[in-house]
Amino acid sequence: MKFKLPYKNRKLYLKLFISLTLSIVLTMLILSTVLYVNFEGAASEQIYLASLKNLEQLSSEVSIMAKTALTISYQIHRDLNISKLLYYSQLDIFDLTPALTQLTNYRLSIPFIDSIYLYNGTTDTFFVESGNIANPGENSENFFDKQAVGLIKNHMKYKPYIPIPREKVNLDNDNTHKYYYTFLMYDMINRNNAVVVNIDETAWIHDVINDKSNTDGSSTFIMDSKGILVSDGKDFPMMSDFSGKEYIRNILKHANTSGHFAGTVNGIKSLVVYTKPDSFSWTYVRVIPWSEIFSKIEHIRFITIIISLGMLLFGIFVSLIISGRLYRPIGRILSNLENLEAEKRYNNSILKQEFLMDMALGRVISNKADLQKKYNNMDISIDMHSEICTLLFKIDGYSAFIQKYNIEDRNLYKFAIINIACEILGEFCKTEAVDIGKDIILIILDVSNADHEGLEISLTARLKRIQSALLQYFNISISITVSAIGKNIESLYQLYNQVLDSSLHRLFYGHGCIIYETKLMQLSSKEYTYPIQKEKLLINALMEGKMNEVGKIFDEIVGDTFQYPLFAYNFTISHLLFTLNNTINTIKNNNSAFDDFDFGISIIMLNEAETIDEIHSRFYGLFERVEARLNEKKNSKFENIIHRINEIINSEYFKPDLSIDSIAEALGMSSAYICRIYKQYTLHTILDDIVRTRMEKARKLLLETSCSIVEIAEKTGFSNSTYFYKAFKTANGVTPSEYRKKLK
Repeated sequence: MKFKLPYKNRKLYLKLFISLTLSIVLTMLILSTVLYVNFEGAASEQIYLASLKNLEQLSSEVSIMAKTALTISYQIHRDLNISKLLYYSQLDIFDLTPALTQLTNYRLSIPFIDSIYLYNGTTDTFFVESGNIANPGENSENFFDKQAVGLIKNHMKYKPYIPIPREKVNLDNDNTHKYYYTFLMYDMINRNNAVVVNIDETAWIHDVINDKSNTDGSSTFIMDSKGILVSDGKDFPMMSDFSGKEYIRNILKHANTSGHFAGTVNGIKSLVVYTKPDSFSWTYVRVIPWSEIFSKIEHIRFITIIISLGMLLFGIFVSLIISGRLYRPIGRILSNLENLEAEKRYNNSILKQEFLMDMALGRVISNKADLQKKYNNMDISIDMHSEICTLLFKIDGYSAFIQKYNIEDRNLYKFAIINIACEILGEFCKTEAVDIGKDIILIILDVSNADHEGLEISLTARLKRIQSALLQYFNISISITVSAIGKNIESLYQLYNQVLDSSLHRLFYGHGCIIYETKLMQLSSKEYTYPIQKEKLLINALMEGKMNEVGKIFDEIVGDTFQYPLFAYNFTISHLLFTLNNTINTIKNNNSAFDDFDFGISIIMLNEAETIDEIHSRFYGLFERVEARLNEKKNSKFENIIHRINEIINSEYFKPDLSIDSIAEALGMSSAYICRIYKQYTLHTILDDIVRTRMEKARKLLLETSCSIVEIAEKTGFSNSTYFYKAFKTANGVTPSEYRKKLK
């Protein structure tokens, strides 16, 4: 069911309603969007600042703990008891025991220290203090921690006083994965001795990160300047190279400052917060899932949307009421204006049509000043002083057109023709159209700015487009005649009459033609002479029934007129019509077969014809009807001859002297003529029919009488019985006696 608005001008009401509704919707949308975006931005900024502060505290704590580890390393290096392990090449039990005890005390002083190595470069010996291993001394080749050996051997590659993250050192062979931060303290003078303090990642940074992380589903990790992670986490394993990830590249790109951005981490949209590098060139990063950030404001957003929808519905209701109140006075005014404009346009269109028609038909004001004034008031697009060209459109097959469509439909189709023509022709010049009436539409073109030399080519292309469009969409064919170029609109009367006369040449060119008046002017202007001698030949051939010659002579007479102006053709056709009518009347008087013959052609019929094919078909039809009537009479005559021959055969078959010559003599005709006619219409000869008739009579006598064979031969016209015997046996396959015996 369709909802219909109770307003006449629905477009106006809808415009008012939509305008008010859009104003309300846009205001609420903009306001809600601004508030929501500002709230979202403020929430995001608050989370960023809190996270950054948290990361900075984490950095500070890591730095403090690293300084503590460095202090312990320094103290170990300067301890007098322990220094013996670093510098003495020979150690006794009194030197080794207090040194190791002191080393244990240092390890136990800070809980996150996992182990301490001392390296004596002079003896290439490692001393280890660990909760699980007590090593009084082992050379570097046999030392279990090969990474530590490598660090000492390549200590120049590492910055001093910087924790070195490295993978697990398997001290107890338990195959568990652990990560360490190693502090390397070596002798700056000879660099042969070193103190190595290993800090457990789990007991140090890992715990600190967990203490500083919020319960918001975020993840915190630390990475160095190359994008390698120096902390361990579930989704961020230590020593992993993340430099290829897009959000890490973004951090490294802005490494000198703290900041935040929205990015995709592990396939989840997240807020990434990072600090500027600390003294270790470490960057602290926190990743917070976007959904976690805004989960707390989802309820607020839902309430905001509900309120907005409620206000929107209320606004639409208010818009309906206000639109209706605004519409009533405005609608009345617009309705009146539309009626006035429509009436004015209709009146102006009719007045313009009548004015242009009057100009085309020569019914115009003689005073030029009054003509100019009226012309200007008609709102005609063509300037009165511009050069013009006229096009005459004729609807082809107009008789069928008016039978198929009523007056209203015909006017609609004419309107469509005018619209299509003006749209296509309006592409290169100004146009005006006039419906002259019946099958004629006049198009006026302003060709003052057109290239006169190329006008025919350009115009022909567009005229063919018009014809094609009308044929395709409306199945209407039109013929178009183009006039010469006139100086101004005052020449319209002359141009119209010229193009109207030229349009009659559609007779020669056929339906759908394009005729240029300038080309018709090139036709021969010599005086036309009617061919009297050919007319006499035509009459004689018609009287003699030679229809092939009649058609050939008719074509020659009519064809000679094509090189002359149209009046020669019209004169010839009219003259032939009169002559043929008189000839048919003469044939009627001399031949009873033509008593009821209808001539069937009149001047009115020929004037209604649109092409020469239509005219000639009427004449050819006349010739065919004359030929048919003559053939009917000829056939009747031949049938009479055959009937008379059959009567003679049936009545004189018993005469021995019955022959073709005797029959021809009785008919007063030649034997050859009657034989040819008889054979042509019966498909057998006269002699065959004489023998056939005699055989039929003989068979009848044999069966019905007791006459002798000789008597029967005499009664059937055979001069002797011997010939009768032979003829009977040839025709019936048996002798007369056998025939009688067999059937009796």
